[in-house]
Amino acid sequence: AFKGKGVRRQKMMEMLERVPRPELERAVRRSSELGAAAFKGKEWSKALEYYETVVVGTQLLLSSSSSSGGGEDEEAVASAEALAKALSNRSACCVQVGEYGGAVRDAEWCVRVRPSWAKGWYRLGRGLLGEGKKPGEAESAFARALELEPGNGEVARWLGKAREGVAAARAAEMRKRRYRTDYARFSEEAVAEEAPREAIGEERRGPVVETVEEMHDLMAKKQQALLDAQPKAVAAFSPLALGSPRDAAGVEDES
Repeated sequence: AFKGKGVRRQKMMEMLERVPRPELERAVRRSSELGAAAFKGKEWSKALEYYETVVVGTQLLLSSSSSSGGGEDEEAVASAEALAKALSNRSACCVQVGEYGGAVRDAEWCVRVRPSWAKGWYRLGRGLLGEGKKPGEAESAFARALELEPGNGEVARWLGKAREGVAAARAAEMRKRRYRTDYARFSEEAVAEEAPREAIGEERRGPVVETVEEMHDLMAKKQQALLDAQPKAVAAFSPLALGSPRDAAGVEDES
């Protein structure tokens, strides 16, 4: 899907490159207005298409400003700010339609173009939190946005959600580790008898179990392995091996 969008974007750029600058500026302004209207009406896919035109058109305007030799003039700065805004809007649309990867890419581009703009960092946090893979990075993005715009309640609310995600991820990791037990101690003596002298005393890690049932099953297997390793005369009197007096080791009653 992303490859298909890249092809459409390239075709759009080739088409807009042929448009004179005054007309391109009007097209970008109109697309921005239509995108805002569609976004307000929750027509996310339509808004995404309009903002796509805004982003590509603003890129071309910024490129033509840079190539004119004007340097960091007001027009170039205004075009950079317009590009950041367009990327922010497109990122917001991507979040609404569940395209979190696209939301993250646009937001990362946005903060590169305008690193001191709080909304770009906010958009990055929303995209990262939507992906659900990097709650720590989302927390950092929201924290940066709040640092740039203290007192923003919306950013503070999402920062709280990101921190909840970080706490949940840590709790999940702790649950995984809860069943990580070293069972090598159950067979330490038996292993030491067979291991070379230099291997004795080395740290041995037991297998990882996921449930309590697996833990008990593994313990039973370890105990049975110890019994199997004992001399038969001793094993015959083990609680696990006891049968009737006549069955033990095949000895008959002499009385």
